[in-house]
Amino acid sequence: MESRILSSGATTTSSVRSLTKQVARINTVAVPSPARLTSNGANLPIDSNLLKLLIPVGFCHALGHVTSNVSFAAVAVSFTLTIKALEPFFNAAASQFILGQSIPITLCLSLAPVVIGVSMASLTELSFNWLGFTSAMISNISFTYRSIYSKKAMTDMDSSTNLYAYISIIALLFCIPPALEGPQLLKYGLNDAIA
Repeated sequence: MESRILSSGATTTSSVRSLTKQVARINTVAVPSPARLTSNGANLPIDSNLLKLLIPVGFCHALGHVTSNVSFAAVAVSFTLTIKALEPFFNAAASQFILGQSIPITLCLSLAPVVIGVSMASLTELSFNWLGFTSAMISNISFTYRSIYSKKAMTDMDSSTNLYAYISIIALLFCIPPALEGPQLLKYGLNDAIA
């Protein structure tokens, strides 16, 4: 095959250029530059309706990550990850109650051992405390809402990669104010830890 490609000469050069353009197009994520933000709005990669739809999704994304980290700090990492194993259960329940999708009995039966296992692990966990458990559960619920509302937003977008990029940027914007208060919180946290 390599000899066939090399023997075609000019066709190979145009094929490589075409392939390079396609790969560059795939690897490009549309991030608005300041110049595009100050334009008349016609060139923005996201419209205001989609942005309004993605703001709650970005908030759920930020809340899920923050509460996961709180849970990691409060209890053993293994316990947090065990609790987060319930996320498929929450996704199935929310799909039925929020989106109105019926859940097949086989899916319910396959989730039963997960729920029972997490319950047993929670009862026997040595490092159990309510802060870690509650934070992990809030993280599960936040990520469930993120996935459900992302499904609704994906109907208006052409790429799930762009959707995740927008959600991550919005979540970052939600995390900036608490991060600016971080040194004050860290100061009090260190004083409490030393005492």
